Amino acid sequence: MTDQNETAVRSEANPVLVGDFVTYLNPNLGQEASEVVYVSPNQVVYVENNGLKVRHLSAYMGDRGLMRVATTDDLGWMTVHTQDQLPKSKYGDTSTIAEALVNSLDSYYFEPSTFHSHVLTNLDFGSATDVSNKFKLHKVSLGEGSSIVLYKDAKDLKRERTTTMKVGRALRHMFPDMDDKKLAKIAEGWIEQTAPRNLTLKVGKERANFRKAYKGIRASYRNPTTTHTRKSLSTSCMHTVEVEGYSPAEAFASGDFAIAWIETSEGHVAGRVVYSDQEGLDHYHAPLYGACEQSLDMLKAHLDSIESEEANGCDWYGLRMLNLTSCLDNPIAPYLDVDLAGDIDSEFITFSRGGDATFESTDGYITGGHYCECCGDRVYEEESYWTEDGTMCQSCFHEGYVSLDCGESIRRDDAIEVRYSYRSFTTNDVYYATEFHHYNFTDSVYCEVVDEYWHVDDVVETKDGEYLPTHRIGDFPELFNDDEEDNDNDKDQAT
Repeated sequence: MTDQNETAVRSEANPVLVGDFVTYLNPNLGQEASEVVYVSPNQVVYVENNGLKVRHLSAYMGDRGLMRVATTDDLGWMTVHTQDQLPKSKYGDTSTIAEALVNSLDSYYFEPSTFHSHVLTNLDFGSATDVSNKFKLHKVSLGEGSSIVLYKDAKDLKRERTTTMKVGRALRHMFPDMDDKKLAKIAEGWIEQTAPRNLTLKVGKERANFRKAYKGIRASYRNPTTTHTRKSLSTSCMHTVEVEGYSPAEAFASGDFAIAWIETSEGHVAGRVVYSDQEGLDHYHAPLYGACEQSLDMLKAHLDSIESEEANGCDWYGLRMLNLTSCLDNPIAPYLDVDLAGDIDSEFITFSRGGDATFESTDGYITGGHYCECCGDRVYEEESYWTEDGTMCQSCFHEGYVSLDCGESIRRDDAIEVRYSYRSFTTNDVYYATEFHHYNFTDSVYCEVVDEYWHVDDVVETKDGEYLPTHRIGDFPELFNDDEEDNDNDKDQAT
């Protein structure tokens, strides 16, 4: 318990002091009393299961110095170790963390509506609240472009020294132990809010409209969250496909369908969706394809405005596509995400349940199949990868290509695997990871003695001007001047 002669004085207005013990008002919870580590005019922070719990201070003193919390309005929760367990935390001791957390409750950057819709709803509860609190503790703000400005640790916060980092590196600093998938979702939420694109929704029914939506240059990829109805435009094998001068999607321009697509200010395609459009009838749409959450949300808003519903195969029965007959007398048609067959006549292909034509191929024709350019196996769109060498199956793609953090895919021969280090907040241990970059990546150096590329922040220069990972210095003492050599050099210089 706190001595009464401390600066803080217990009173009706301030019934709790650091060092007191608190418990819930509800006795059915059966929790033991927990030590108070921070008190503000209207909040109390206490340790619970080696974590910090923040609650509104609406309480009174009970018997034996116990406080009973009279509200369940949680302001935040994050798992941290107590001071004696983690004396070298980058956030300071437990009391420092508690004070920073409470004082930062209204100062972090994200607006809840956008932040929650793009990030927190896609994370489990523990991860979501930890993300929110880490942003508070680092006092995250927006830098130039979509970069992140933050205080790296408690020492920088005390000196009021901020650091500007690229999104990925800043998030890895704040969440060193989080898996890549969750980290990518947080990055996407940040970019979507801080650097929204200038996008325009366009709608049309002409062949030129379908050609533009399927043949236009794709906008850069921003790692949208995908489902069976919201798909990534970068994985669409029908995009850019051309058969005998046609885009197979032009077959939709029969008058029974419309296309909605999203364009950037540069005219690049950021999303598309095909839907039925017959006067007086309900609308039914195929899956949405987008390069980012923003474009997918715009397409969804358009579909909602016309009360369109997701199409099953039977919803398109009786609708027609143009019969674009090829020089091989084989109709040109797109791959369809819905299960349909078709009846062919001289002008149209009419969707039906049991027609002779099927739409399972991504090569642009009614019949035939699409095959991996490497191994020759047949590949369906949802299992294929589009590369500069053509369509590949998953196995061949991973054998010959790598994906960069930006979503771009390049040949393994054109990539380097760069190693870097990061420190775990929970254990204070140093870990090592790798990421792929282009050969011309300027923040890496080649360490010949270990035959590896390393980030420039994690290497040291040897006496011969070469580079070595910092943590390997002890393994190669011969690469550095010892004291005797230094003394000899000093004598030579003096002579």
